[in-house]
Amino acid sequence: MSAVTNPPRRKEHPALARVGAAIISGTLAAVVTAPLDLVKTRLQIQQHPLHLSSSKRPNFPEPRYTGTAASLRRIIIEEGVHGLFKGLTPTLFGLLPTWSIYFPVYSSLKQRIGALQEPGDVRHATQRD
Repeated sequence: MSAVTNPPRRKEHPALARVGAAIISGTLAAVVTAPLDLVKTRLQIQQHPLHLSSSKRPNFPEPRYTGTAASLRRIIIEEGVHGLFKGLTPTLFGLLPTWSIYFPVYSSLKQRIGALQEPGDVRHATQRD
């Protein structure tokens, strides 16, 4: 009969796992919201007072983008689907460091503050007696 050996235990790195999860979730959020962010930006930068009637704004050309759905369609037709993700790379480079710090620190502080409360205490952490 041979002795049963347990496999060596891997060393857990919860902080590293939190950083990885933060980067993955932040990247996913940026990719999902990139098309809407692009449309918002394009609607904001056109110099066209949409709230005025045509007779009151004769010096302005007709707007290229008139709403969310119409803007999405126009971008896909003129630039292809990849056009919806213009500006994603700088966004990721700017936000990845933020996410990799924010979420792990938040999680750690949440655990530490939770550990300070007595079991069964449901009061808010900032509530005073």
